[in-house]
Amino acid sequence: MTNVIHEIRKTVESHPTVAALVTDEVEYTYADLWRTAGEFAGGLRQRGVKSGDAVVLCLTNTPEFVVSMLGTLRNGSVAVPVPPHYEPSEIAAISSDCETTILLTQTDRVTSLLAEIDTADAIVHVGDSDARLGVDYDSFVETTGLSDYWETIAREDDDLAVISYGGRHTPKTVGASITHEALRSTIDAVTDRIPGGLSPEDGQLGTMPAFHRFAITPVLFATLATGGTYYPLERPTIDETIEWLESGKISVYHTVSPMATELVSAAAFDDADLSDVRVVGGIGEPFESERIDRLLEAGCDEWYYAYGRTETGPLVLGSAGNSPPACLGEPVAGVDATVVSEGFVERPPVPVDGSEIPEDATGELVISGPTLADGYVGDTNLELERFTVREETRWFHTGVDAYRGDDGRIYRKSN
Repeated sequence: MTNVIHEIRKTVESHPTVAALVTDEVEYTYADLWRTAGEFAGGLRQRGVKSGDAVVLCLTNTPEFVVSMLGTLRNGSVAVPVPPHYEPSEIAAISSDCETTILLTQTDRVTSLLAEIDTADAIVHVGDSDARLGVDYDSFVETTGLSDYWETIAREDDDLAVISYGGRHTPKTVGASITHEALRSTIDAVTDRIPGGLSPEDGQLGTMPAFHRFAITPVLFATLATGGTYYPLERPTIDETIEWLESGKISVYHTVSPMATELVSAAAFDDADLSDVRVVGGIGEPFESERIDRLLEAGCDEWYYAYGRTETGPLVLGSAGNSPPACLGEPVAGVDATVVSEGFVERPPVPVDGSEIPEDATGELVISGPTLADGYVGDTNLELERFTVREETRWFHTGVDAYRGDDGRIYRKSN
């Protein structure tokens, strides 16, 4: 296998005129998106960014984020999405650890970042402004002729593709190293877990922050790898989210617990018609059944839940339907998940018939498989603490107290 971007190239070859990326302002076909990503790769090459070099993307859910992410990978470089709300000093620390020479950000942040970062050769800014500092994004991508239409730099499966920051359980300036194999395997896990899979007829709404692995893989990459249409919302309001869900264009919608709570609790949701939405996926923390019921009552056909961490991939456990909040689900294809004691002895499964769970059946949830991160950038001690090798299998310690049910699913231990 090679560079994960080839998964999207297949779609470009088979569906060049299909809409790939749509907002209120722009619409890119797959051919448009591929060409523009190639121009961005040319901009990197023009400034000496090579295969394996890191490119920091401190952007919101914009078309420029998508283009720069794909263009970075086409260049064989490593995409480093960083939460745009981070302080300049935090972004500077990340840039230093990644040894980046190119950083993309919103125009209004250029001045503050220039005051903190002295390692970048260029800060490329996105947005309307007469800013005279940094490099204008439109100028950066004016690189016709620097690369041919199909050119993509080859990478190996174990080469880094993305360094993911912003995980809930890691320090802000510690990133999880995601290889091309891990990213590709996560795309496969998404299409395996979503009821009915994904197809070119599906449209996905991007409301989760663009920097997070949840947003990058289940929504953006899985959509483009299967020929669907991606609809990113830069700063989504409740009214805007509902309007898109009612538009007839969105068939698959992924959300997280806090966003779902805000959505279904809004007065505007009382009359929402989501009958064109085929699947809603809940990712991350468990969802209360009332939230799920509200989504289904609004017309959604199916609901599924997936559990994962930045280090494991966002969809490593999953369950369909309205499962109990404590249920994290069963492992997806290719992933192994179990519960172990402090000495890494596997705990036995127990009946899930409502009886009390024995104390000796509970332990820590650990996960292995091809979706796992390769480690951390910025904290080798944390890597040694959270990743364990047992009999040539690499496991990630989630820190979640859990037990295994006799139904093959993993359950979070109740407090």
